[in-house]
Amino acid sequence: MVRASVIMTILNEGESIERTIMKIASQLPEGGEIVVVDAGSSDNTLSVLKDMVERGIPLKWLQVPGCSRGMGRNVAIKECSNDIIVVIDGGCEPLNGWYQALTEPFAKLGGPDVVGGYWEPTANSVYGQAVGGYTSSVVPSMHAKEFLPSSRCVAFKKQVWEAVGGYPDENVG
Repeated sequence: MVRASVIMTILNEGESIERTIMKIASQLPEGGEIVVVDAGSSDNTLSVLKDMVERGIPLKWLQVPGCSRGMGRNVAIKECSNDIIVVIDGGCEPLNGWYQALTEPFAKLGGPDVVGGYWEPTANSVYGQAVGGYTSSVVPSMHAKEFLPSSRCVAFKKQVWEAVGGYPDENVG
């Protein structure tokens, strides 16, 4: 299995961050890691992260108050010890096999530089459902040649990130 670093940016994810990180950690091979950048949470997010580190979860975290999602991703990538980067957003719950599906293509000779995956929104609020519907694709209507993956479900070689100059310092794609 390919060893990669999973990154995410978060803000006030105290209710969901442990569930997300544990789902990721359960899929990581030896040497895999999770790097989280918190944009200045005011809830219990930081205490949850500290507790997870103390329990031995392969997690590094930094707090960069006020950072954008793009800046947070760049900070996280700089902290990664692996050459393959997998990106997910806080609040997302990866399915079983998510990590392997995104990283396995890199093991093939002449494999890709970037792998994108599909994500399905889940939300409990009307606002969350509206945002999810606006920002996602409907599976039956997707065409492989036209599908543009979101950075909430993508993997790439660190050298590609360096070549393009990193993520823009923004909160949108």
